[in-house]
Amino acid sequence: MSTPDPSDSDARLARVLADRAGDLLLRVRAAQGFHDPAALKAAGDRAAHDLLRAELARCRPGDAVLSEEDADSRRRGGADRLTADRVWIVDPLDGTREFSEEGRSDWAVHVALWARYAPTPHGLVAGAVALPAQHRVLATDVPPAYPPAPARTGAPVRVAASRSRPPVFLTDLAEDVGAHLVPMGSAGAKIAAVVTGEVDAYIHAGGQYE
Repeated sequence: MSTPDPSDSDARLARVLADRAGDLLLRVRAAQGFHDPAALKAAGDRAAHDLLRAELARCRPGDAVLSEEDADSRRRGGADRLTADRVWIVDPLDGTREFSEEGRSDWAVHVALWARYAPTPHGLVAGAVALPAQHRVLATDVPPAYPPAPARTGAPVRVAASRSRPPVFLTDLAEDVGAHLVPMGSAGAKIAAVVTGEVDAYIHAGGQYE
């Protein structure tokens, strides 16, 4: 596992940061155990958040940060990210429920960079999703290949769905089209499963926070 370096490209830095936060979360999981899920969730969230904030402050001191675990950065009034030209968007631990359950690997770390003057309409210029318990990171420095075209003639479409909050229409939709629902935790894990070809689609109906 590499150490974040200020000379890294933004895409490389996103990968390294996600990987390091994921490794830390695995160590927190091992040290804390699973007897107190709430305490484990809190410890994981805090440890990964603190690492990402510290490393971004060291490697990209002029950039703003929007973190899932930082109420100040999420507040709309007066947040420096609203006027910044570059904002790192991080979710230090996506899928806390799965993180706190022994044996589950469908949780993730998200690290992305938005730039005001990016050449893309959405402004995202770098990103990484680490799946620590699966020992892999998907990132834009070395983008994963498209999954192979399905060769399962007649097989049902595999659809990733939320374990805890699936859209109410999803069961009826699956019956209508003959799909097979695959429950998963983290949104990052679901999207990664589409990218790697483990499922064919991810359907989400609840909107997304900023």
